[in-house]
Amino acid sequence: MTASTFLRFCLHVIVIACAFFALDRASGFFLQNLVKESGLRFSKLYQGGQNADVIVLGNSRAVNAFFVPELEKQMDHSVFHLGYNGMSTEICEAIFLDYLDYNETPDLVILEITNLSVSNDLLKTLKLYAGVSDRIRILTERDNPKLNMACSIANLYRYNCELFLRSLYYIGKTDQAWINPGEIDPEFASTYSPGVSDKAKNIYPVYGNNWGALLRIIEMCEGIGADLKLVASPYLPGLRDNLNSYDMWRDRFISELPNPEMFHDYTQMVRDFSYFADPLHMNQKGSRKFLQIMTEDQLFSRH
Repeated sequence: MTASTFLRFCLHVIVIACAFFALDRASGFFLQNLVKESGLRFSKLYQGGQNADVIVLGNSRAVNAFFVPELEKQMDHSVFHLGYNGMSTEICEAIFLDYLDYNETPDLVILEITNLSVSNDLLKTLKLYAGVSDRIRILTERDNPKLNMACSIANLYRYNCELFLRSLYYIGKTDQAWINPGEIDPEFASTYSPGVSDKAKNIYPVYGNNWGALLRIIEMCEGIGADLKLVASPYLPGLRDNLNSYDMWRDRFISELPNPEMFHDYTQMVRDFSYFADPLHMNQKGSRKFLQIMTEDQLFSRH
């Protein structure tokens, strides 16, 4: 290859790289505006102006235990659900801090606490918002540096995820009524029991990144004057009754909390199978029953 040929080759590579970069950034800018206008909960968070009286945090168990339309009706307060499938306590902390940056301080925060056992895999799809959230970006850089690098090189890669498709679906509508309406098969529910290995598994470790995040959430709520309720929502009886390690974990968890009274264990409070979509999750009917139980328990009264 002659010097002139090599030079032309290099120029072509540079031109292609520049064209790719320009197209990637322009396309990313267009898609970012689409996501920003979505009614998906995270898009609404970063739009600002939500200013809800009550914030709900947690993973899919929170999504299916706290039905926003019914909560707002019974509590006569505005509610914003920030929980999402697979959301760890550490990600809850980041999302909640971002909420406080863009919106007014809530009076009440409800955290479905069984997400203490959840990893940060949700970052693989929350990368969609890493461009507007330094906290999400920093967590991604720490836990998945290769993913963070890929998103830095190719902006469009942020949109290769399930959350992007959900954001498109919720353009022009809200996701705050999202809940599982299905009902578990009664015969399956009546005979269900976790496997032998799961029975003895300590599924809710007290220490680790999630525990540290929880302590910071507690301190944060105290600092902003928001009442915090740590809630463990109901499990299907066949699951909860056979989790041998749960009671031991609960006792240790309570002993480590700065204020044990903030924890409310409802894991065995609903026994009717028809209130569940599967062993881990309630359904819409169950969420209404759960709300009735919490209301009778005066959970939402300010202490």
